[in-house]
Amino acid sequence: MSIPLPALCCPASRLVIEQSHINHPQSKLYKHIKDHPFNFMLETFIPNCRNEEANLNYIGSSKYFEARIQISSLIHKAFIEAFIKRGTLQLLSCHSKIDDEDVISLSPSGHLVLHLTKQSYQQLGIDGKPSAYNVKKGSQSKYVVEIDLTKPFFQPGKKNYENARNCFAERHTQYYNVMFTWTPMDESIAPVSVCRYFQSIGYKCKEMDVELSSQDMPSVVTCPVLNPHHISDETEGCADYLDLWEWLGAVSCDVNVREKDNMKDEDLYVSTYTCPQPHQHIQGVFRETVTGLISITDILSRLEHLREHSPAHGWCVLTVHGFTDAPVSWGSKEHGFLMDGDNIYSVVLFSDGTYWLISGLGSHDACP
Repeated sequence: MSIPLPALCCPASRLVIEQSHINHPQSKLYKHIKDHPFNFMLETFIPNCRNEEANLNYIGSSKYFEARIQISSLIHKAFIEAFIKRGTLQLLSCHSKIDDEDVISLSPSGHLVLHLTKQSYQQLGIDGKPSAYNVKKGSQSKYVVEIDLTKPFFQPGKKNYENARNCFAERHTQYYNVMFTWTPMDESIAPVSVCRYFQSIGYKCKEMDVELSSQDMPSVVTCPVLNPHHISDETEGCADYLDLWEWLGAVSCDVNVREKDNMKDEDLYVSTYTCPQPHQHIQGVFRETVTGLISITDILSRLEHLREHSPAHGWCVLTVHGFTDAPVSWGSKEHGFLMDGDNIYSVVLFSDGTYWLISGLGSHDACP
């Protein structure tokens, strides 16, 4: 006896693309990077390159921090003045699931976002709004509270500040495991200062090392032929952004990217993927990954470093992976976690300064 299965709808992920020159006055590249603060992996791909040729020693910060804190500590006047207004602070709760647990984030713009369960929201007593992505049908299960800590009216003695201070001190007193990174405006100040501040008021805080990995991938012997000025498939003789996006996914998953005629039967059993046409033969791919809480400053530093070295290799790719359980994706827009957590973008850099920006959005995310 067979039972018919209902039709299932796959999440409708989307790609948003931009083609421009890195020095163009209307380029959105740097804004795009700064508006996407919560990322856990940074990947670099350079075709036809070996490790010793890449010259890509990781030049960013090798540290981030984890602490167990209460939200009340984030709205202290001393904390706002010393760290939020005098540097780039990225803070995100960790080891929590956004669909059924409380999640918080503090962006470099000073926006504190609380993604709360119904019980926590009612207990808190600060006005918010229902989440746009409800998990339980028939009842509202998640709520969003957003506070701009940099507003002039948010300071001791003002009504909004005193209300928030009382709510966090008396009603919502739970502890959150958070990770954070801070880049001070004054280079003479150490980023560890935030960790020491938390320790000084009684919280536990520790340094964490990012995980670095670099490898040559000799099994990748073909790559798409790209024309920096033709991102779509309208032009013959070059692959388009979809072909490249698929190829990047295959390389990231360490799939053997070969021509079908050169694949063995066991290779076809594991994967039938072949490099799209037209393609070229290469001597492998160099891949570097950095995993942890990646700061915006480090992403921009890597981008500038690749700009200096990309002419020797034709083109290279920088891919940034965002946290699935972050309450926001781009800017202050709520992250559409409901169907999937797609939260990723790739920057394809060409030797003439042209770039492609390919952003992968979840089915419920607003376009950046």
